[in-house]
Amino acid sequence: MILNIIAVLLILWGFLLLCLVFIRGRDNDNPPIPVSNQNPHFGILIPARNESKVIEGLLESIREQTYPVDMKDVYVIIEDTSDPTVSIVKRFGATIIVRTHPERRRKGYALDEAIKQILKEQKDYDAYFVFDADNILASTFLEEMKTTYLQGYDTAVGNRKSKNGIDKHVISVCSILTFGMLNALGNHQKVEYEKNIIITGSGFYIKGDWIKKWKGYPFHTLTEDYEFSMYATLHGLTTGYNENAIVYDEQPTTYDQSRIQRTRWIRGFIECRKIYTSKLRKESKKASRNRGSKYADGVGILPYVLMVAGSICLIVFNLIIAFLLALQNKVEYMLYFMIGIVTFVTVYVILLFFTIFLLKKDDDLHLSSSMKRKTILFNPIFLMSYVPCALDALFRRKIDWKPIEHTVRKIESK
Repeated sequence: MILNIIAVLLILWGFLLLCLVFIRGRDNDNPPIPVSNQNPHFGILIPARNESKVIEGLLESIREQTYPVDMKDVYVIIEDTSDPTVSIVKRFGATIIVRTHPERRRKGYALDEAIKQILKEQKDYDAYFVFDADNILASTFLEEMKTTYLQGYDTAVGNRKSKNGIDKHVISVCSILTFGMLNALGNHQKVEYEKNIIITGSGFYIKGDWIKKWKGYPFHTLTEDYEFSMYATLHGLTTGYNENAIVYDEQPTTYDQSRIQRTRWIRGFIECRKIYTSKLRKESKKASRNRGSKYADGVGILPYVLMVAGSICLIVFNLIIAFLLALQNKVEYMLYFMIGIVTFVTVYVILLFFTIFLLKKDDDLHLSSSMKRKTILFNPIFLMSYVPCALDALFRRKIDWKPIEHTVRKIESK
């Protein structure tokens, strides 16, 4: 019973800490300062190692933007000139940047090399956009993001959607719902309270003033986007989210692809927390314009970790005790068995209703009825599978950046 009490206390501690983050996280007064330049000059950065199968779709979508960009201001970063991506890039008139240190196999290093070369050539941009090679932009993406830029945000991210025919793969639906959760329940609400958002992967810009200050791109962990997000909070950058600026990308279609991706994310998350957690907590005690964001990001996902740990303890401890009692033919085993099973079912049902909420929130998915049912039933398991991914990220000795092959050339309707 002592173990059960400890587990329940962990859950309560996590819940109370989450409430405290919600209350203190609103202690922000960090509004953006509007920009007077009505025709900003944008540069676009695209890391593209062996992405000849998909990059044409992105370049085509950039060329068709309602806010036009000179294709020479589109920089495609490759590792060697034998990459078949080169001929496609040349056909669109974009600029090729060949990496000088391809052995540094992380996206942050590729961006750093490209920016340093651009600055060396004394080219000047009001903002730099970062996209992945498998992205496709809605025709109004840059025009929408221009609006956000003019509002004065130092950095901002668009709304990520899937270009897969996600009605074919439940894993793809669950994956894109993760970003829907970050945007609908995270970034959208944070912008309303002038809180710092989480920049995710691609489809974001950084003001050129910050790039010139850094003289490159100084974020090189496995999740350089999350590292940049933590830096933005610590240094008071204003961060925006534009739900009308749509960027499509390819989602994993198999569990193994998703597992590799999420394990890398978690290891990168851990790397970033080691760098920034103590700094954020220290700074959150001082008066500043985004004190609430510093407190919230300093706490991070600890409330969820505590609640998940408590739930796992309730399930595992009681099932182990039930098994041991059953071996001794003691009738008490049924009580512990029921506690373990009821806890698991409760967690599953909570996540099931949470999935229904996300599906209603994201009304652009246009899933068939059968895929909605599959997603509602499977997504709780998908979310639970973050636990083994986290254990893998914690205990595996080496996890490095590995490319995931992209093959979807255009937006699939189903």
